[in-house]
Amino acid sequence: MADPYRPPVTSEPAAPEPEVPALQPGMLRELRGMLVAWVAICLFDVTVMGQGVLAVLATLVLLAVAIVRGIRRHNRPALLALRVAIALSLAPAALGAIALNNLHARHQAERIIAACEAFARDRGTFPESLEELVPRYLRSIPLAKYALAFGRFRYDSLDGRHSLMWVAIPPFGRPYYVLEERRWGYLD
Repeated sequence: MADPYRPPVTSEPAAPEPEVPALQPGMLRELRGMLVAWVAICLFDVTVMGQGVLAVLATLVLLAVAIVRGIRRHNRPALLALRVAIALSLAPAALGAIALNNLHARHQAERIIAACEAFARDRGTFPESLEELVPRYLRSIPLAKYALAFGRFRYDSLDGRHSLMWVAIPPFGRPYYVLEERRWGYLD
C-alpha cells in the first residue's frame, strides 16, 4: 500500500530550483553613488542637523530612485533588492544614531549633575559655572553629544537657580535639569 503522505516516485527529473540572484562584479560600481550619498546624508543629519528629517526625506528619494532604476533595468533583480535595502536602511540608521547620541547626552548630564551635587555638599552652594567642577569633580567638562552643532551643555546660574540643558532635537527640543528642585523638564 502506498504512503498517502509521500509523493509517488517517478522517473521524470525534478524541476530545477529557482535561481537566486547573486551579487555580480559590476554591481558594486553601480551602487557606489548611492552608498556615498547614504554615508554623506547620514553623517550630515546625525552630526549637524540632529533631527532625522533629512534622513527620512532622503530615504524616500533614494527609494524612488531605486524603484525607477529597477524598472529600467528589469533584468537585474539583485541590484534592485540592494538599492531598496540601502534606501530603507538610511532613516533607521540615522534615527538610531541620533537616539544613541541623546542617550549619551543624558548620561553625561547625570555625571555633571552628580558633580554639581558633590560640589554643593562640599561648599554649600552650586557652582556658578561648570569650569568650577574641573579638576576636582570632573576631569573635564564633557560634550553633550558627538555633533558639530548643538553638541555642548549649557549651564545657567540666574537668581540662585542653577540649571543644565542641552539641545536634543535642534533647534528646539531642549531637556533641562534644575539643580535646586532636583527635577527634569523639557523646553519647546
